[in-house]
Amino acid sequence: MYSAVLCMGCLARVFRTEPLDNIPGRPSQSWWAGNLKEVWDPYGWSFHQLLDDRFGSLVKIRGLFGARWLIISDPKVLHHIVKDQDTWEEPDDFIVTNQLVFGNGLFSTLGERHRKQRKMLNPVFSANHLRHMVPTFKEISTTLRDTIAAQVKDGPQDINMLEWFTRIALELVGQSGLGHSFDSLKGAITNPYIKALKSVVPALMRLAAARQLLPYAVKIGPPKFRRYIAEIIPSKDLHELLRVVDIMDKTSIDIFEAKKKALLMGDEAVLKQVGRGKDIMSILLKANMAASEEDRLPDDELIGQMTTLHPDAQDRVREEFKQAKAEKGDLSYDDIVNLPFLDAVCRETLRLYPPATFALRTARNDILLPFSTPIKGINGG
Repeated sequence: MYSAVLCMGCLARVFRTEPLDNIPGRPSQSWWAGNLKEVWDPYGWSFHQLLDDRFGSLVKIRGLFGARWLIISDPKVLHHIVKDQDTWEEPDDFIVTNQLVFGNGLFSTLGERHRKQRKMLNPVFSANHLRHMVPTFKEISTTLRDTIAAQVKDGPQDINMLEWFTRIALELVGQSGLGHSFDSLKGAITNPYIKALKSVVPALMRLAAARQLLPYAVKIGPPKFRRYIAEIIPSKDLHELLRVVDIMDKTSIDIFEAKKKALLMGDEAVLKQVGRGKDIMSILLKANMAASEEDRLPDDELIGQMTTLHPDAQDRVREEFKQAKAEKGDLSYDDIVNLPFLDAVCRETLRLYPPATFALRTARNDILLPFSTPIKGINGG
């Protein structure tokens, strides 16, 4: 009975008319997946360029079972959406996916639970705490420098810097964020957690259309039953994602329990760990243990927090850094953040090549959006 009602509702959404139908857009490519396969295609840059060239800053596409989606790039509208967080929230499939893959962390919660986690996390990212990370960053960077120098000691050769920068980024997060070393930065990658982290986003992208069904799927039976169903579904991509999530979950729990045990044993045990108690996870654990019952986060939410240049510009950055180092010796956190050209390069790089190129939001209430230019509908209005 439930399945029949659900199917009727899905079909009704495909064929019914809505006010958003007056907005120009791309025709649906599938009655059930709409345009989602085009949107999430990892090689679909031409599709996104086509949308921008043909429709500009506002275009309508179709989501699951005919749902109307808007792709907006108008800066005035984006500013309005980002400011009004009470109305614009992440869609249900985004939240459910993050809960299943990463646990009950900051990216998996909404409303009061989200605000409670933010309240606990905000002080951890203060400038005072970030200063303690500089020695760790220097130590890891020096290790990478020595490793690359050893590879070219007998003469020039090609070095895959993208791979090395990926590895050092993960190790920086591991040591300064979690107080755990995943990669010695010597030789090939051997840690399964690093391989899992590199695999999780591609696996999620390949399942993008199917993930729209998760808000409904999680309501069917207990977790063990859903896991059994997931394991027997003949999908290589789904099985790969299950394997990756299992590795991430086990590693996160192991690190968390080790941190918690060290804190209970006292300062001497903490100082023997990677990060020496100054990593973000140790600070967060201490703050949580000292918090009131009302503000304290459960263990599963803490574990959920563990798992998201041009040549002339490069020359100027090097010269600025070398000059500052010649004047002051080893640079402190404050010295580095006060290098003006380095700061400008970082900001411009993030503007041109943002790590998150889009953000999904759904309106929880009816609302009017202020566009910077007039919108012309299909009917000419």
